[in-house]
Amino acid sequence: MILHKVKVYPSKINLPRKKQLAWKIAEVASDNAKLNKNAVEMVINRIIDNASVAIASLNRKATGFESKLQRANSVKLIQTAEGLKYEADGYIGFEITLSHGDDFEINVTKSAFIADYRTTGNTTKVIVVAPETDELFSSNGDYSVVDVIAGTSGGTALAVDIVSIPTVFGLNDAYPNPFNPSTSVELAMPVDGFVSVKVYNLMGQVVATLHEGDLTANTYSFMWDASDVASGMYLLQAEAAGNVDVQKIMLMK
Repeated sequence: MILHKVKVYPSKINLPRKKQLAWKIAEVASDNAKLNKNAVEMVINRIIDNASVAIASLNRKATGFESKLQRANSVKLIQTAEGLKYEADGYIGFEITLSHGDDFEINVTKSAFIADYRTTGNTTKVIVVAPETDELFSSNGDYSVVDVIAGTSGGTALAVDIVSIPTVFGLNDAYPNPFNPSTSVELAMPVDGFVSVKVYNLMGQVVATLHEGDLTANTYSFMWDASDVASGMYLLQAEAAGNVDVQKIMLMK
């Protein structure tokens, strides 16, 4: 990476508009001008070294410059065993800090205006600006998201929801169990698909259907109110794509 010396001005008024860092970042992000390699390198270098400031200043209105990029209002990160994806309703830039083990490997998307990362020990900082696909990076090895800074056009910072997609289908232990009159259970759905969650008595009869229909990959919570059934042992069963998980629950009135 090329290192650049940056001249400091007492006020940005004294710095020609097109030499200001915020302007250059905006030019790269909006593709309104073809910058030479050194200018792009300078932007990347500054973003990696001070990403929180750079993302916050992305696409701010400079004199005579009006951002044409759609401002995002919401953003969600989707963490899987294979990497990290996102959902947003407009232009977005990320600084993401990861914690991981020594065996962690990462491949940052190449489909973005700016995409880079830096690893120090067991911490990796990822910078992605204006990704063109929903994938931010693919990875091997366990990792956790320690911190996220997300910004959109106009220099607006956004709150980020992080959703962790489970890797194995199944039911968590119902709680409380034994119960009276209601209990709750979580279902892990690693892939999209049709799923049924039902309660059976010991004769194999369905006494309650908690869910039957399509679900996207995520973790869901279901509650069973057993006020209208008799005390005893019941079987809670979840089934999807040939996968079945069953657990016993005890109603004690």
